[in-house]
Amino acid sequence: ARNWLHNCQNQHSTCNLEPQQWCPLRLLRIEEATTEMNVRLVQCTSEHPTGEYFALSHRWGPCDIVTLRSRNIASFEAQIPSNSLPETFLDAARVTLGLGYNYLWIDSLCIIQDSEEDWLHEASTMKDVYQNAMMTI
Repeated sequence: ARNWLHNCQNQHSTCNLEPQQWCPLRLLRIEEATTEMNVRLVQCTSEHPTGEYFALSHRWGPCDIVTLRSRNIASFEAQIPSNSLPETFLDAARVTLGLGYNYLWIDSLCIIQDSEEDWLHEASTMKDVYQNAMMTI
């Protein structure tokens, strides 16, 4: 996959465009750690990402997943415990890191789910989220 991405960026005239300057309001910063991955929420208005981001497109399904809420924003900015994340999210984080990137957008963790105002605003930018992502998983 790393070779395919490299080939795409360097050989395809429509893929090797200048990096996009647009960024979602929030992203997940993912870093390797000795025992588990460090995942934390980044507010892109105050901490501009250094590098491009991946996006995850997934079906929520009937399971109860961890979501960004008004009450947990501060704790998510410090760290989102990786043991609270579903395997789909962890796999996306591993792929992101494995391909040499550190930022990932996941709707349930980057849109405040109990804020109608935030949800409406962020939902209106989803075409931009996917269009400007380096890759969608």
